Amino acid sequence: MVAATARASGRRHAETRVLYADRAASRGYGAAGVRYAVANAIRGIVLNASMLWWGLLFGSIGMGFFIYGRKQRVIVPLVCGVALMAFPYFVTGTLWLIVVGIALMAIPYFVRA
Repeated sequence: MVAATARASGRRHAETRVLYADRAASRGYGAAGVRYAVANAIRGIVLNASMLWWGLLFGSIGMGFFIYGRKQRVIVPLVCGVALMAFPYFVTGTLWLIVVGIALMAIPYFVRA
């Protein structure tokens, strides 16, 4: 059933999706863990350690920008801080996470209000 669900998506790398589901099953996560692994694999979401660490780094920097912007009453760092804290939830690739994070960190330097 897991293999049929993964291959029914019509996307590439069906074997990888089955591998994720098998890994979840072998680690004892049960049926709910297998369903979660298959659903994330079909959507193309792969959480790896680098994405978690980069997201934590950019979120922390965003918190600093947010606090600075709020205390100094400057809108550009405030908005960039909120964006830095929120965007890791919407970006799916590590490279895009780094590129967008660096761009958002550079905006307050170049845009002075």
